[in-house]
Amino acid sequence: MIQYPDRQIHDLDELATGDVVDVWQQRSLCCTGAVEEVAPQFGVLWIRETGTGARRLVSAADHRLCRHVPPARPADQAPASPAREKAEARWAW
Repeated sequence: MIQYPDRQIHDLDELATGDVVDVWQQRSLCCTGAVEEVAPQFGVLWIRETGTGARRLVSAADHRLCRHVPPARPADQAPASPAREKAEARWAW
């Protein structure tokens, strides 16, 4: 089920190379990837799948496209401050 309807892409002209999109088919997430090429006149785009690196041709008529929302980073994995990184490097064995 699409969780972010406000991020749905209705027109392929909204996309640019490098945009990350979620591809939905029949209410389930099919794949996620970075846009490589867009052909709005044909209603298709090429993406490079995240994880597998496979190149996939996606038809806008057969799929729903949404801008990808990255998962929230847990608090314990927040980026360290420069001072903390320096201290950890000093005390590293």
